[in-house]
Amino acid sequence: MPYWAIDNLPSGIVQDMAQHVMARQKFDMPMLAVLAGFTALATVSQNAFAIEYGLHFTPLNIYSIGVGRSASGKEAGRQLVRLAGDLVSPSVVGGKLVSERALFDTLQASAEIEAAGTPMKTLLWDEVWQLFEALSSPNPSAHTSGMLASLLEVYNGGTSSIAVPERAARNNTGDPVLYGPFVSIMGTTTKERLFASMNDTFLRDGLVGRTMFVAAPQGPRKPFGYDAPANVPEALLDALTAAAEACRGVGMAFATGGVDTRHRLSVQAAGEGRNSKQFVRVHLSRERRIRLEQFADSFPARFGEGSPIQTAVSRASDEQVLRIAGLLAVGRMLDTAAIMGDSITDCIGEFGVEIDDACLDYAIEFVSYLMNGLAVMAGEFDGGSSPAEKQKAAASQKIIEAARDPENAPVKNDKTGQNIRRALREGWVTQTAVSRILRHTFSNIRDEVMQDFVDRGEFLEPVALPDHLIDPHAKKRSGGTGSGWALGWRYAD
Repeated sequence: MPYWAIDNLPSGIVQDMAQHVMARQKFDMPMLAVLAGFTALATVSQNAFAIEYGLHFTPLNIYSIGVGRSASGKEAGRQLVRLAGDLVSPSVVGGKLVSERALFDTLQASAEIEAAGTPMKTLLWDEVWQLFEALSSPNPSAHTSGMLASLLEVYNGGTSSIAVPERAARNNTGDPVLYGPFVSIMGTTTKERLFASMNDTFLRDGLVGRTMFVAAPQGPRKPFGYDAPANVPEALLDALTAAAEACRGVGMAFATGGVDTRHRLSVQAAGEGRNSKQFVRVHLSRERRIRLEQFADSFPARFGEGSPIQTAVSRASDEQVLRIAGLLAVGRMLDTAAIMGDSITDCIGEFGVEIDDACLDYAIEFVSYLMNGLAVMAGEFDGGSSPAEKQKAAASQKIIEAARDPENAPVKNDKTGQNIRRALREGWVTQTAVSRILRHTFSNIRDEVMQDFVDRGEFLEPVALPDHLIDPHAKKRSGGTGSGWALGWRYAD
């Protein structure tokens, strides 16, 4: 169970949101809880922040689909996001849309609401497979094709402008151009529905590459009679309320000098100065940008060359990491304001918003987990590449799960299993652990999986184990030898 996704969050406000959501879930689903926290923060941010990434400006909206069983507690995350939306404007959060025209109608309407401050919408789209199944259809309807194309266009719309298609114009009224449309999607579906749509055409689509698919493993069911918290904790509600008010007033803060211009990012939309949008700059240092680019360049190599899943992963793995890291940076800024007792505007003015190593490390780990999960799902349902590549993807995910959650590693609870868990807790994956965890995987596949981890720097080269971690049974058989891989993210220089 990936509890690390909550425990390792470098932002207190995001962690508080995720913990609240999981406390309200029928079954523990930490990945969905974290996803709800990110979506809620994206909604509250109201497109007030943008990351300067080379020559590009990246907004902080996100697209995601949570994949889990029916009646498992997915509603808990939606309730948090609705609350976040209500703090911005009652009309900001909506449900599924039936057409491209409906999408632009709702964005044009929100642009006219002063409280929202930007054309924005957060869509809580239950059973979103009904939209995405069109990606695998050879003859989707014109309505669906237009919707998919528009969702792909507005994904990066927060820092640009989009002309409303004539076919989607609202009775020829409203501004024909949307400046900075800011759309987030938190969809939900079941594995069965998603897998029915999953084929090569689906995986190669650009919208799929920009959507985070969050496979939600379920932990134990809450005890009968469990009293879930009825309301968001008061301190968390106060923090979200303050964030919504501050983000709404960012433009005024720049105008009055409340925020230093060195933290301002001005993007001129469509060449018209009157529509120049002011953002708080989310800073990414050159060194961290290089790290992100190296990740984006090397990560797709773990999947089959030219395979559909590699195409999906390579399209936007860096952009997904960038947006998650940016949201965490905003969260950490909100944490700082709360700790210091300063207003959020003053905190931005003094410190700015910075993607530090903690934000980037977590974002890379989080997105890698999601991408590996998508590869496993694609392999299980014949959407990946060769059988060997599917086996490698599944085996990699098992090792990652065991390293992240030693207590639930899939090994027996005998003396050898206990020794494996002890080594995992201390940052080592032993050769015995690999043999046990991947006991149904061909040995050549096991070797390739571990070598791939080493090549990517996620593990160090195998070396002799410290004496206290050598399996006593192996020690008796082999005269005291034992080897393993140290986890690169803990021990690498």
